[in-house]
Amino acid sequence: PNHVISTPVFIELLIGSKEVANMDLSFLRTLASGGDSMNDGLEAKLNEFREKHGMKYPLAQGYGMSELSAAACFCVNRMYKKGSVGIPSLTTTIEIIDPETGKEVPLGKIGEVCIAGPSMMKCYFEAPEETANVMRRHEDGKVWIHSGDWGYMDEDGFVFIVGRIKRMITRFDGHKVFPVNLEGLIYAREDVKNVCVVGVNDLDHSQGQYPLVVVQFEGELGEEEKRAKCSEIFTFCDQN
Repeated sequence: PNHVISTPVFIELLIGSKEVANMDLSFLRTLASGGDSMNDGLEAKLNEFREKHGMKYPLAQGYGMSELSAAACFCVNRMYKKGSVGIPSLTTTIEIIDPETGKEVPLGKIGEVCIAGPSMMKCYFEAPEETANVMRRHEDGKVWIHSGDWGYMDEDGFVFIVGRIKRMITRFDGHKVFPVNLEGLIYAREDVKNVCVVGVNDLDHSQGQYPLVVVQFEGELGEEEKRAKCSEIFTFCDQN
């Protein structure tokens, strides 16, 4: 195959596959990823894998929703930035808004990703309340799809997704933690096979949550080795 459209889980399996460990993959022009956000750690491992296996072009990440008939933006060939899901496709408009004010935020600032264009759905079938929550008319008179995702756009028009609004962890002091950022930092370690960050209630304060990290390490490890590695990860995340 010259072009493969996949998911982060598929790419993770590809990197760890014994069948392709020594294979020349230069025939693969496009390796695209969508359906879920890819953390920076997995992307870094993929780029290292890609260079070792002769793949010419970097990862082609995209971003979209079923409500938008698939992709709203994408990277392809040399049009690529690390960690980005690309630039808006033709006739599609993306803006980043402040969920509280409904106003567009400046470039580089995080807000909710909203999309407008001819590919958006008409409605959810026989579900007017759900439709009204997702499809909203803005001050410009256009109807926009509210994605429920946090993201930002840089000065070149590249879009970056930082996580789901519902998945964001708010600490007792109001500081916002995006799990995908922590997962990317930790997954970049060679000794980490899998990682997930979830929010749990902070029992030491009257409000807020703190991130709980669940890590699967490579190989068989004893309890002391696991504790030592977890301590290293804690220090690493604290410093970064």
